[in-house]
Amino acid sequence: MKNKASIKSSELVDIFQARLGWNKARVKFFVSFIITLCKVQTVCFNKLAQGFEGKAKVESNTRRI
Repeated sequence: MKNKASIKSSELVDIFQARLGWNKARVKFFVSFIITLCKVQTVCFNKLAQGFEGKAKVESNTRRI
């Protein structure tokens, strides 16, 4: 079952993908990055990596950033 945040996230992915024409993985990262910036209100990459939702390790998210 999806929560409200994941539903909104998937809606944003659909919107950005339609507008930008990027592949889905890149758009998902972009949306996660924007949402995380809003949550943590900082640009410290380690804190941003911790804010990402999902199963990936913090180190993997830092590398993605």
